[in-house]
Amino acid sequence: MNEHNGNTPGIPAPPAADNSADELDSQLVALSEKLQRRGMKAQLVSYAADGVTGEHYDAITVTNPASPERGSMRIEKEGWVTWEYSGSLADDAGISNLADEATNALRATGIPYQPEAVAMTNENDSAGLRGTHQQQLVFLNSHWGSRYSFAAPAAPGGRWTATAKFGQHDQIQGSSAAELLEDVRDHYQANKPESGRGDRF
Repeated sequence: MNEHNGNTPGIPAPPAADNSADELDSQLVALSEKLQRRGMKAQLVSYAADGVTGEHYDAITVTNPASPERGSMRIEKEGWVTWEYSGSLADDAGISNLADEATNALRATGIPYQPEAVAMTNENDSAGLRGTHQQQLVFLNSHWGSRYSFAAPAAPGGRWTATAKFGQHDQIQGSSAAELLEDVRDHYQANKPESGRGDRF
């Protein structure tokens, strides 16, 4: 959960004294419309008092129809922003995910978050191929860089490429880093230099 205010970080600014309820309504409506133009689902909310729903708006509930797993956000008329997101502490992956989410939500603007390095596994274990393209290249080069040079896709939907550093310098392509790793292993078994014929994979 994170709370933020547009004026003083972490502290909600109370509505100005000359802000009428109608003015606050119009502000919430304007924000709701802007969020909807950006693809969000924004629902204006009026809280009930003594069982009676108020005639003015108190908050907006925001969700992303394209990614409902991202949870929901509530924006109060005072400026409070509360994000509700369902995570897990059951394993290392869940803990790391929550740490990433909290860091990205609260980090200073303009300071990019540096993901943790991909854990090194053996050279044929595609489980090491996680994270960003850069992290996957680190894995491939760490284990196969002496035999192949690697390139990530230059654009979305592009193909991963490996070029052999031996023989006829064959080029191998795959739709993903994991697929490329499988093809590289097969290629090396069939074409590795005589000095490497005793290798086991």
